[in-house]
Parts: sequence; structure tokens; C-alpha cells
Amino acid sequence: MTENIVKTNDKNCKNCGGSLKFCPEKQAVVCENCASVFGIEKISNIQKHDLDKNAVDQTAEYKDYVNQNKIFKCANCGSSVVLNVYDISKKCPYCSTNLVIDNDAIVGLKPDAILPFAFDSHKASEIFLEKVKKKWLVPKKFKNSNIETDIKGMYIPSFVYDCKTQSQYDGRLYNEYTETDSEGKTHTHREYFHISGSFNKNFDNILVESSSKINQSNIFQIGNYDFEKKVGYQDSYIRGFATEHYSESLASCTERYKGIVENRIRNLILRKHSYDGVDYLNVKTDFSDEHYSYYLVPVYRFNFEYKNKPYTSYMNGQTGNSDCKFPKSKVKIAFIVIFSLLAVAIPVILSLLLSN
Repeated sequence: MTENIVKTNDKNCKNCGGSLKFCPEKQAVVCENCASVFGIEKISNIQKHDLDKNAVDQTAEYKDYVNQNKIFKCANCGSSVVLNVYDISKKCPYCSTNLVIDNDAIVGLKPDAILPFAFDSHKASEIFLEKVKKKWLVPKKFKNSNIETDIKGMYIPSFVYDCKTQSQYDGRLYNEYTETDSEGKTHTHREYFHISGSFNKNFDNILVESSSKINQSNIFQIGNYDFEKKVGYQDSYIRGFATEHYSESLASCTERYKGIVENRIRNLILRKHSYDGVDYLNVKTDFSDEHYSYYLVPVYRFNFEYKNKPYTSYMNGQTGNSDCKFPKSKVKIAFIVIFSLLAVAIPVILSLLLSN
């Protein structure tokens, strides 16, 4: 088994001509035919673009590019393969060769960095099944069944932002307390207090997805990525995985990133105080030193059925965290509801009985 460096323009195995695929466990490219292993040259210098320069990514050329299917010639069998709207990698349906569009041929912004998959689909399936077994609300019948899942590993296009912020805020919070009058009736009162001040914080690696396959809520649910393991983009990492170009403009993603940061600032300000509720909170934030990079991040998507109902669950392809969207037992949910109601009702009933 020989190990050397695979080059970007190497479309097939240089030993036998077989199809090349990225192997997460080896963090290298492996020939699916002869099992030759090829290392990937690491690019550590990842470009961060100045957001103040208002990069234009929605050019007429880019809009034409994403609004039509592309014809891609397979280097192995010569077949013409149709790539869908945002695809930049795909398996040839005729010879199973892992195809990747050359970076120079990608219209619009080019990927700057990638967070490689850390484990393959077999390991992802093991993690998925282990999580199913640990969930108490999952029906026992589902746990004991032979769950057939359609697993797909895909790189999600995302813009990752860094910035500095300076915020001024003022607001009114309150605490609640109850009193019991002479007739035994309880009354709830609010005690208000004002807050104001300044709050400065730097934010790094704010990830905003730009995919047609997943949304921001899914990204939040599968947890944070470890950006210490980022590498400069090389098409070797996406061989064998579905990959798409960004589907939402940089300008639109930038607007969402600012909303994410502003929401985090509000939460951080409120954490400084002890309170029961918020009457109002006004925060004015100035952004500076803003930069972005275009990333591809790994996600596994699981499609499966239970009692003729389809389910889709997502897993972080780097950490194994998932959104745990599994079937839930109606009987177990009913038990929890009844138990909760009894936990509240029994002390009240006992109190009434004892008072009589």
C-alpha cells in the first residue's frame, strides 16, 4: 500500500485508474478499487475576507449558473452526467466514479475552508442507533426493530463570520413575589428595576448555513463545530460526498449573522442580572472589524420510516451530535403528563383535606 500526495487535478487513482474517495478515519484519499492511500496536502492559510468591501457574489453569471443544470463529463467512462442546481460533487450513475467540479470552474465565491468528516457512514449509523437506544421516549418496538435508514453524507455550504461589537443598552426587568391575604387568597406582585450600561465583545466563527438541504435551526440542533480542525479547501475532501454550492447570497447570510450576534448579546446582557421577566430591553450594537470565510461543513442526513411515517434526522459529521428526531411513544408521553399533573394536584388535595 503506497502513500503519497494526491493532487487537485488527479481525477482517478494513479496506480490503477480507480475512483478516489475521501476516508474520514485516515483523513486521506483512498482508491475504491486497489485500496491505495493518498495523503492530502494541508493548506493552513485560510483567507478571511473583509466584509466592509461588500463582496458581490450574486452576479448575473452566478445567477445563470445556479438557475440551470450543468453537464459534467466523467473522466473515467466519458459519460455526460447532469449536476443539479447547486451540486459541485456527485457519483457517476454509470461507473460510480466520484466526480468533483474543478474549483476554477465554480462560478461566484470559491470555498476558502472545509471541516472534514471525522467518521464514515458506518460509524454514523452506529452512533445513531446507540442514541436511539438511550432515548426513553422512543417506542420499545422501534428500538428493537431493524431500523433501515438511508444515510447521506453531505458538505453544507456556510459563511463563517468574525467581528467586534460595542453595545449600549437600557431596559426594565422585574421579579415576581406572591403574598397571601387574611382570607387565604394569594396575590402576585411585580417589582421592577432598570438596567443600563455598555457591553463589548468579540465574536468568532459565527456559522450561517447557505444550503438548500438544511436550515439554520438544524445547524443549531446538531451542535457546534470544532474550528480548530479546519483546513484550507481541497476538492480531495469532498470526493464521495454530496456537496453543493451556496444557495443564499452573502448579503442575505450577513443579515442573518448580525441577527444571531445581536440575539447572543441580549442573552449575555440578561445573564448579568437576576430576574423573573423582561418588560423591555433596548440594545444598540455597532459592528467593526468584520470578516467572513466560505466554508463547507460535514452533515449526515438520516431518512427512515416508522409506522408508515417518514422521519429525517441530522448529525454533525465532525462531533456526532444529532438533533435526535426520533419517533416518540404516545403512551410514555401520556404517563409523563399524568405524573406531572398528579405531582401538582396531590399536595393541593392534601392541603385542602388537612385544612378541613
